[in-house]
Amino acid sequence: MVYKITVFVATFCAFYGFSQEWVQTGSLNHSRCDHAAILLQNGKVLVTGGIGAYNSCELYDPGSGIWKETGNLNQERWSHAAVLLQDGRVLVVAGYAWDGVYGQFLSDYEIYDPETGSFEDVPPLIPARENHTATLLQDGRVLVAGGWIYPPGFLNDCQLFITEPKVEEKVSKVCNDFSVTPNPFTHATFVSFSVTHMDWVELSVYDIAGRMVKTLVNSLLEPGIYKIEWNGDDESGAEMPTGFYIVRLNMKGSIRSKGLIFVNC
Repeated sequence: MVYKITVFVATFCAFYGFSQEWVQTGSLNHSRCDHAAILLQNGKVLVTGGIGAYNSCELYDPGSGIWKETGNLNQERWSHAAVLLQDGRVLVVAGYAWDGVYGQFLSDYEIYDPETGSFEDVPPLIPARENHTATLLQDGRVLVAGGWIYPPGFLNDCQLFITEPKVEEKVSKVCNDFSVTPNPFTHATFVSFSVTHMDWVELSVYDIAGRMVKTLVNSLLEPGIYKIEWNGDDESGAEMPTGFYIVRLNMKGSIRSKGLIFVNC
C-alpha cells in the first residue's frame, strides 16, 4: 500500500534576475500550499489562505525580508484566485474549504484593504469553483475564468466582476440628499442634491480608471434642491461604453461620490 504524505514548507527564497541566483529570505509564520500571493502597490507581498494556514494571511516586506501577519480572511480557503484592483485593494475569489467533515467549493468574494489590514465580504459568485483564474482588465473589471467543481468537473463558465473603487469621502456640511437614480440606467440618470448655503459646486463623472468623462456642474449655486441629468455621454457628446462610472460632488473641498452602471443599448 502506498501512502501520500504532504509536507508544508514555510521557507522562501528570493531570485535576483541580474545575477541569476536564489538567496534565502525570511520564512512564513505559517506553512501553507495552494495559497495566493499578490504584489501590493506599496511593494509588499500579500499571501492569503492555503492548506495548512486556511484563513491566515501574511505580508512580506522585501526591504527587511520579514513576514508579518495581517487580518484573516473571513472564510478559510485554498485553490482560490487573487487579483490587485486599480485602487490598490485585493479581490480574493472563491476556492475550496474544509468544514471538518466535508469539503466545500466556495462562491464568495472578499476584498482586502491594505490601509486597514482587513477583509470585507462582497456578494457571491455563482457557480462556485476552485483552480480558476482572475485577471484585471484595462477598464477595471475582473475576469474570472474556468476552474473546477464536482460535479460536473472542469468549467468553461466565466464571470465579470465590477466593483466601486474606494474613494476617500468627507461628508459635506453644506450638501445633503445626494442620490443618483435610476441606477443602472440605459438612456438618462439624474443626480439629485440639495445645497444649504451658497457655494461653488463641481459635479463630474469619472470612469473606473479615474479619468474624467464629463463635467455636469462647475458654478456657484444658491441654496436649493438640484436635479442634474446625465445621458451617458462625454464632453464631446459621444456615447460612453457600457461600464461602471463614478459621480463625484465637490463642495468646499468636501467630496461625496456615487457609483453607477451605464448600459449602452
